[in-house]
Amino acid sequence: MSRAVSESGLSRHAVRTWERLAEAGAEGVEVAELTAAVGFRRSTVLGHLKGLAGLGLAEDHEGVWRATGPEEGAAAREGAGASAGSVS
Repeated sequence: MSRAVSESGLSRHAVRTWERLAEAGAEGVEVAELTAAVGFRRSTVLGHLKGLAGLGLAEDHEGVWRATGPEEGAAAREGAGASAGSVS
């Protein structure tokens, strides 16, 4: 799964955020903890999470974020409408 995400066209920073999210496993992680783990500003991490959620790669469960697998056709949608630069 990590290879698919890293080859998705996302920025390396968004991929880093997703990888740390995936490392948290099924328990997930709160934004503050994820921010500390990746070393980006909170606003950057929130932007990554929103973009990842839009691609079906992350889910918010009452403030706890979890990595998910890509939705069918996510790469096609990304190429057609969403810019990889929008999740930087």
